[in-house]
Formats: sequence, C-alpha cells, structure tokens
Amino acid sequence: MKTANIMPESIPQNFIKVFTFSILASAVTFGLFVLMDTLTRIDETTKAEQATYIPIVAVMEEPRLEEPRETLPAPPELLIPPERTRAEPVQNTEVPGIGTNYNPAIPKSDFGTETLQSFMPSDNNAMPIVRVEPKYPVEAAREGIEGWVKLSFDINSLGQVENVRVLDAEPTRVFEREAKRALLRWKYKAKVIEGKAIRQSGQVVMLSFNLDS
Repeated sequence: MKTANIMPESIPQNFIKVFTFSILASAVTFGLFVLMDTLTRIDETTKAEQATYIPIVAVMEEPRLEEPRETLPAPPELLIPPERTRAEPVQNTEVPGIGTNYNPAIPKSDFGTETLQSFMPSDNNAMPIVRVEPKYPVEAAREGIEGWVKLSFDINSLGQVENVRVLDAEPTRVFEREAKRALLRWKYKAKVIEGKAIRQSGQVVMLSFNLDS
C-alpha cells in the first residue's frame, strides 16, 4: 500500500526543519541577549561618565564699589554768652581814724651825686654813662629822715661797677643798702690805654638822700 510508504520519508524532513528553526531561534535569542547586555553596559558607562564629569562653572562676583559718603560739616557751636553778674555794693569798711585813701607819698631823692675831688686826683675820676637813682627807704620817708652815703668802688674793663664799699654815712644803717644797690647798676665808659681796656680802682662817690620841701 502507498500510504505506508509515505510516512517514514516525511518524518525526517520535519525533524530537520524543527531542529533548524530551534538552532536559529537559539542563535537569535543569544544574539539578542548579548546585544541587550552590551547596550546595558554602554548605558551604564555613559551614565557613569556623565556623573563623573560634571562641568563646574565658577561665578566670580564683581566687587561692590561703595559709594563715597558725603561728610556733613559739624554743626556750628552755639556760643552762649556768660551771664552777667551784678556787682554787689561794697560795704564801707573804714575804721574810725584811718582813711581808705591813705597813700604815703615817697619823695624823690634829691639825687646829688657829688664825686669827692678831695679824696683822689682829678685825672682818676670816671664819669658814668648810665646812672640809676636809689630808692628812698619807706621808713626814712615816713619819719622825714635825710642823709648821705659815701661809697668806694672799682670799675672793670667792661665798665661795670664792682667791689662797692661804704666809707661813711649819715645817719648810719639807713641809706647804705639802697645806695649800694643803685651804684651796682651804674655803667661807666671803659678806660682804654694803648688799645686795651683797663681796670679803674679807688673810685669814690657820695649819694645824697633829701626830701622835697
């Protein structure tokens, strides 16, 4: 019979087709798996690179320029005038018998400066260029005492008075102090011999103290 002969020949051909399709399907499946794995790795690598290389942009802030502040002038000080104090009337404190206008008049001395010619040669007398009047002692003026003082002194090379000594006085211990003070302030012209100033010793002068009449 023809039916029994056809079945054995068709079985191997179907098996070959199925086997071939299985191999192709496995190859396609494996290829897809490899492709998916490769794509996954590439995607992860790209993400890692993107995460690693992050661009950093530094923004520099511009310095702020402070505007100059206008300095206002200080307000002028108010000058407050001082309060005027009223002068209180001065009470009269006069003591009976003593006036407040008491002003003892000290008379000027009658300045008779006489150089005693009898005590020395006339060529040895020096004439002063500056003379200072002695002060009249207050106690002597109150008591109306008059007198004179005779003094001896030296003149140095500069014309200054030195070594003042009291030779005589009338009355004593009244006018000597003021007479010496005044004489020490006198100035003389220096004596020059052969172009050299020399010392003059043994000069004598008498100062008179007289009250005005």
